[in-house]
Amino acid sequence: CGKLNCYDVVGVQRDASKSEISQSYRKLARKYHPDVSKAKNAADKFIQIARAYEILKDEESRTDYDYMLDNPDQYLRHYYRYYRKRLSPQVDVRVVIGVSLIVISLVQYLTALWRWQMAIRYLSSQSKY
Repeated sequence: CGKLNCYDVVGVQRDASKSEISQSYRKLARKYHPDVSKAKNAADKFIQIARAYEILKDEESRTDYDYMLDNPDQYLRHYYRYYRKRLSPQVDVRVVIGVSLIVISLVQYLTALWRWQMAIRYLSSQSKY
């Protein structure tokens, strides 16, 4: 939301429920959608509303946003928490390694099987063997 308060942009109180936030977002999105509204700043207002809703619709990001509002002096910590969550791997590393090993093993097995079949075909086609 930048310098604006996301709750004010969406038009709800801080203790609003998820359904109240969704209803308010839908109402404002219909009102300020660039295809519907004839106002000059409708597109900018619509983008602000969409960004505010993106923050407030997810419970975890809403909790982080509330923490930021309660503790504005910890400005750099907010960025750390945001990017740590955004850039951290979403899948456990052990799962990625395990799946990679299985795929590599499967490729090696299929290659060996193909070579064995080619050798058997060659031996069966040659009359000297």
